Amino acid sequence: MFIKYPFLKYVAATLLGLFVLCILIILWIFFWPLTDKRLQTGAEASATYSQAIEKIAKINKLETEKKVEKTCESQLLTHGQKTAKTVVMFHGVTACPSQFRELAEQFFASGYNVYIPRAPYHGTSNPKDHGQVTAQELVAYANESITTATGLGEEVGAIGLSGGAVVATWAAEYRPEVQRLLTLSPFYETAASQAPKWQLPMLKKLHGFHILPEAFSGENNTGFSLRALANYLIVVENLKKDPSNLHLKSIGTVVSASDDVIDLDLALTIPSKIAKSNNLTLLSRTLPKEWNVGHAIVAPDEKGVAERKTELFSLYQAFYEGRQP
Repeated sequence: MFIKYPFLKYVAATLLGLFVLCILIILWIFFWPLTDKRLQTGAEASATYSQAIEKIAKINKLETEKKVEKTCESQLLTHGQKTAKTVVMFHGVTACPSQFRELAEQFFASGYNVYIPRAPYHGTSNPKDHGQVTAQELVAYANESITTATGLGEEVGAIGLSGGAVVATWAAEYRPEVQRLLTLSPFYETAASQAPKWQLPMLKKLHGFHILPEAFSGENNTGFSLRALANYLIVVENLKKDPSNLHLKSIGTVVSASDDVIDLDLALTIPSKIAKSNNLTLLSRTLPKEWNVGHAIVAPDEKGVAERKTELFSLYQAFYEGRQP
């Protein structure tokens, strides 16, 4: 038959090649690991107070040149000298440092120097810019922020909200300078209602590596960048399998039962694993559904937060400091 119709031989070979290619693509999407040594390296370094101030001033200057919104520039609350304690606050995906401003003021009043660094491509006049961020840039952002913080306080800790909690967790695992960790609504994985688990490998690979065109959640494509979400999740893939021998003194996590954005089980499982691996007690709280507190549980403009701000902020500071409120 192939002798009589030789072109069929080439058709068959082409179809076989396409079939094999499809199998390889499927295997790559669902089984090829996302671990990367570049995402598992903490650049241990320190700074003096003057170096930290100079670094933040340079960052602010660049932000002005890049036309970052004024309220979204990296923020520093300082007592004018290196203090006993400093905390770095990492904001969520699509948000900017203003998200943490009010909680930062509370910590500042308690004697902390507080640094709220802006995540790459966030806080610009174009809300879609955050889709450009990569996992490598998030790790560099974590490293740079912690190094700067070493010049601001003797004890360094990290607080993160949502995607910022991913960055804070990474910093606690890979930077020995981090001694305290508080994760708020940590975005270690999306809720099943947002994306079934079987779809996550496709999200991470196809959107994370910019293979598919950029897409955004929400009506009129005005929400989260799928590329950005994928890259935060790639950072999660590079958290330590064995997070023991860290330098943490305390770890806490707070989530809301009303949060339909994140996987609530994993939001507690990962901090719990870190705590157990380091002989620490995890301080955790799930805000009840009847409080109707949304995902951004630190932002006063988030539903349910303003009404309970005093109670919530006291809880956050207590858990960060390793105590019950």
